[in-house]
Amino acid sequence: MGGSIQDDNNIPGIIRDFDYMLRSAYVEGLAQIMEEVQEIFLRLGADTVVDYVTGKIFTRWPMIKPETVRRKRGETTILIDYGFLRNSIKAVDTIAQVGHHEGKVGIFSGPALEYARIHEYGGHIRMTVTQPMRNFFLFMFLDEARRTGKDPNEEFEDFDWKPLKSTTTSIHIIMPERSYLRRGLVKATEGIIRTFITLLDLLLRGRFSLPKTLRGEQ
Repeated sequence: MGGSIQDDNNIPGIIRDFDYMLRSAYVEGLAQIMEEVQEIFLRLGADTVVDYVTGKIFTRWPMIKPETVRRKRGETTILIDYGFLRNSIKAVDTIAQVGHHEGKVGIFSGPALEYARIHEYGGHIRMTVTQPMRNFFLFMFLDEARRTGKDPNEEFEDFDWKPLKSTTTSIHIIMPERSYLRRGLVKATEGIIRTFITLLDLLLRGRFSLPKTLRGEQ
């Protein structure tokens, strides 16, 4: 007595199209991360988010100081002056091997690399004092005196900005962490998971298949 197996699920087709589905999901995932990163720049870090994998808590960035807003001529964003850092962020999707993709969002080279790192992770910077730097600190000191009515001779210690001493040759700056790449990944994760589930469901239902051009068909 003969028999046959009916492949109602089209297993060979699913296997054939699975790698293409993964690549489509990765491309869509990278786009979602880029969207969240761009939004973080504009909304000052948005809300506090938690990475449930690492337990890392990314808090909302502190509001930009009024004196910084004046220096930036009314601009209230933190990491944007000319858009140099934001425009340096790239999304890369590469195939390491069949069924394995490596999607990356970040700054991988170029002059913005160090600047990007210090904002993403925070850190300490020691800068050599230059004459333009001295002029800037003096200007901010006098501007604060004008705005607040403080007496520079009697209330010097109460100033937020103070002139640099002639003996000061370097200054130490502590930069706070203002994560945008890791925060963007955390915020995009839920959407990326939904994308994978949706595409996988379509694949299993036979509604997602490799385009004919990629199968070598006309």
